Amino acid sequence: MPQTNSWLCQYAIAQLGKPYLMGSSGQIQTSTQSELKQYNFFDSDWHANPNYNKEVKHHDCSGLIVGALTCDSVTDGPVRESPVFHGSNSQYLYYCRTKSSSMSNFPYIPGTLVFHTNYEDVRAHVGIYIGTFTDIDGNEHNDAVVEAKGRDWGVLISDIGAYKWDCWGQLDCCTVDTKKGMKFDARTLGISGGAVKINTEAMRPFVATLSPSYSQKLDYAKIKDARISAMMFFGGELYDESHIRKTYINPNLAKQVQQCNDVGLPWALYVNVRAKNMIEADAECRALYYIISRYSPTLGLWLSLQMHNQTEINNDILDVYYKYIDNWGLRARCGLYVTPSQLSRISWNKYQDRFYLWMIDKMPVADIDDELLQPEMFEVPD
Repeated sequence: MPQTNSWLCQYAIAQLGKPYLMGSSGQIQTSTQSELKQYNFFDSDWHANPNYNKEVKHHDCSGLIVGALTCDSVTDGPVRESPVFHGSNSQYLYYCRTKSSSMSNFPYIPGTLVFHTNYEDVRAHVGIYIGTFTDIDGNEHNDAVVEAKGRDWGVLISDIGAYKWDCWGQLDCCTVDTKKGMKFDARTLGISGGAVKINTEAMRPFVATLSPSYSQKLDYAKIKDARISAMMFFGGELYDESHIRKTYINPNLAKQVQQCNDVGLPWALYVNVRAKNMIEADAECRALYYIISRYSPTLGLWLSLQMHNQTEINNDILDVYYKYIDNWGLRARCGLYVTPSQLSRISWNKYQDRFYLWMIDKMPVADIDDELLQPEMFEVPD
C-alpha cells in the first residue's frame, strides 16, 4: 500500500473501536494477564473484557502511525519495516520536516499528525487528523482526529480543538494526496472489518482523587452522574513529612465514605507509607488496620510509598505490608499508588505479581506514549 496521507486516514478510521496495547503497532495478538496486570487497576475480570480477548489489531498512539506504514491492509499485521521510529516524540522530531510547535497555523489537511506536549516539553502523544468524517451511523464529525488514547478507550475520535493538541507535523515519507475540506465516509470506504461504532457508554469513566484536607460536602450524586466511576480517599498516615508520629486517620474520612455510600459510588483508600524500618512498618500496619476494619474499601487499598531508605530496606517494609494485607483478605485488591521516583526505590520485579500499579506521574522517558501508565483522574483542590 502506498505511503500517502489518505492511506494514513483510511487505516486510522478502520481501527476505530480496536484495543490499545502498549508497544503495539498493528500486531494481531491476545493480551495476557501478565502484560495487563500493571495497567489493569480495578477490573479483576480482565479476561472477560472483549477488548483484550479478541485476536484483532492492537496499537498504542505512535503505533497507529507505524501500523499504517507497515501494513498492506487495515486488517492484516505488519509486513515490512517501518520508515519511522515507534514513539511520538521521535516522529515529531525526526520524521516531520514540515511542522509547527503551535496550532495557530494548522493546515487542516487530512493525514497531518497532531501532538500533545507534556510538562517536560516532550511530544508525548500523537493522533491523525482526518478532517470531516461520517461514521457508519451517518453521524458527521468535523475536524476529527483519530487517536489510540489508552487501554480504557482504545482507538477513538477526538476533536482537533481539544486542549491537548498543541503542535503538528507532516510525515516526510507520506505523499500528500489530501486537501483541506476532504471528506471520509466509513459507509463507502469499502474496508473489510473496518470502522466500527464507538460505544461511548462502555468507555471507562474517570476516577476522582480527593485531597486529604478537603472537608466540604460534595454532591456525590452529581459526581456520579458526571461519569465518575469511583472516588479515591486518603486513609491516613502514622508519620508526617518530618517523620513526627501522629494519629493515623483522615479526620474527614467518615463523612466522605458515608456520602459516597449514600449514592452507591464505589471508593478506594490510599495511605502514605513512611516507615524507615520493619518495626515502624509493623506499627503503620497496626494503625492502618483500625481504618481498614471500620471502612472496608470497595475498590481496594493503595499504598503511596513515601520511603527514602535503601532499596533492600524498602523491600523489607513492603514485605511487612503485604503480610498484613494478605491477612486482611485484601490481597486481590491492593496496589501501589506511586510516582516513577517512588517506584524506583523498590525492586518492582519482585512485587509486580503482588500489587497493581497506578502511576501518578508521567514516566521521564522521551518516547513514551501519553497516558500510558497514568489513568485519567482529577484532584479536588484544597
